[in-house]
Amino acid sequence: MNLPTIFPSQLNRLINELNMQHFKLNVNHFKLTKELLSLHKSESKYKQYPNYQYEQLLKGIICVNCNTYITEVKKGKLVCQACGYIEDQSNGILRSVEELKFLYPNRKITTNAVYEWCGIYKSKKGIWKVLRENFTKNGHGKYSYFV
Repeated sequence: MNLPTIFPSQLNRLINELNMQHFKLNVNHFKLTKELLSLHKSESKYKQYPNYQYEQLLKGIICVNCNTYITEVKKGKLVCQACGYIEDQSNGILRSVEELKFLYPNRKITTNAVYEWCGIYKSKKGIWKVLRENFTKNGHGKYSYFV
């Protein structure tokens, strides 16, 4: 209770001071290290992810400004009907790709997968161009995917 408090701004200095001190290690230090390492948990038991299926999720490009689904594409721009926000289509497609990668990290990013995930955008060729410009293509033909 009577020990002084260490503030976050003091941590770097204190760690450096501890690193400068030399201690002789004995068997007890190694036992303690081994015990602490065995107790280390890399996954939190409190981390819970919702159970979801690809088919259940509503697909489409979400407006950055108001988080509603965009329903209109005009001349290469995504137009939100709810708030009027206008965004370049490539930015919307890239955000959708990031969503897809986050939700399904093991799923390959293909033109067809992004086309289906975006929902509103009707040109597979346009999606392919955005993917080609921003990612590395692996494979050929219908088996190609982007990394």
